[in-house]
Amino acid sequence: MEENKFYRSLDNFEVLPNLPSVLVCFVVGKDAQFIENLDEDCLLDVVSELLNKCFFKLNLPKPKKIIRSKWSQDKYALGSYTYVKIGSSIRDVKELQKPLNNSIFFCGEATNYKYMGTVHGAYITGRDAANKIIRMIKK
Repeated sequence: MEENKFYRSLDNFEVLPNLPSVLVCFVVGKDAQFIENLDEDCLLDVVSELLNKCFFKLNLPKPKKIIRSKWSQDKYALGSYTYVKIGSSIRDVKELQKPLNNSIFFCGEATNYKYMGTVHGAYITGRDAANKIIRMIKK
């Protein structure tokens, strides 16, 4: 693992809500671009080795699968995601969540303060916006 230094960039490990067998982490910068192109078996081996070094008493099995984004190759995202800049707050995120005239609804990872910058954050807010629209239609 020593020759593969990208593992040092694996950050913010989190188990997904309602999916205890799914572990999510972030990788940023050049290491993220490197991982996008890395052979899946190699990445599985490195992640498995890393987890077992961190949690050596658990003797964890090798992950079955790794799902990774390739945002740097997406012509619309180009590797970007939302972050809260200095001077901003949760109030700004809540402002982004407000619909305009109850006819235009906003969703996406930028409107989910708890899971900002994640696919599941985008999914949750999309589902919430859809439910608001459905409730409006039913009235």
